[in-house]
Amino acid sequence: MKAWMQARSPEQVRAEYRRQLVREIAVFLMVIGVGMALYNLGVLFEALTEGHLRDLLGRRRMDRRIAALRGHVIVAGHGRVGRSAKDHLLATGHEVVVVDVDPERCEHLDMPYVVGDVTRDSVLRQAGIERARALVACLETDADTVYVVLSARALCPDLVIVARARTADSKAKLVLAGATRAVNPQMIGGRRLAAFALQPDVAEFMDVVMHDEELDFRIQQVKIRRGSAMDGRTLGELALAELEPTQQRALENALSARVVDRTQLILDIFAHRAQTHEARLAVELAQLKR
Repeated sequence: MKAWMQARSPEQVRAEYRRQLVREIAVFLMVIGVGMALYNLGVLFEALTEGHLRDLLGRRRMDRRIAALRGHVIVAGHGRVGRSAKDHLLATGHEVVVVDVDPERCEHLDMPYVVGDVTRDSVLRQAGIERARALVACLETDADTVYVVLSARALCPDLVIVARARTADSKAKLVLAGATRAVNPQMIGGRRLAAFALQPDVAEFMDVVMHDEELDFRIQQVKIRRGSAMDGRTLGELALAELEPTQQRALENALSARVVDRTQLILDIFAHRAQTHEARLAVELAQLKR
């Protein structure tokens, strides 16, 4: 052994040591590479077998679909109130994005949706709040609704925010938090019940005008841009050539004054177009109560 060691120079010993070290590192890297490859294959197989890859691709398609929307309405919370608001918006031809923390409430939807905590700014951005027309917040608790209103108002100062209030006291707090309008469904439902009990025909008339899906007449709000030919003019001053003669006379009689009697306008138009006995009776009762 001593003769063999003396036959090799120090440079040869160091070179042999380096070669041995390189071989050991190469073997170690090979083992690590094979292990990582097997792990990635296992993850890919699991994604294919459990549908994770399909969900991921579907989520990307949904994100692209939401990114293409402009002027849509975000419905935060897909409970009973949220579903009702969503159905009405879809029935009137508006684009809607639903946001809910429960995936079971959204998985059956054939429309854009986001599963996540809507109180987080990232989820609101994912729903396209910067391009949205309005936000309807109807969460499970008033505390969450207030937080969403604050976050949405901070992200979009000009956004229309309609919030559901579970109690009468929370309505004022939601408005202070930045909601454009706070609505208490229980209070509205109770008032409608009382109206149907005391004035059933009048209540039915207003219900048909505002909510009947089969009626071709509907009351809507129309914005007039500054500088438009209609800006600063009464409806009586506008061109009525497209209306029927009887409708023209009804509008001219109701709108001849600068101060418009909107109730009479509604009654005149509805009386002209209504065909059923119940609708005519509602018009007569409404005129008598004026």
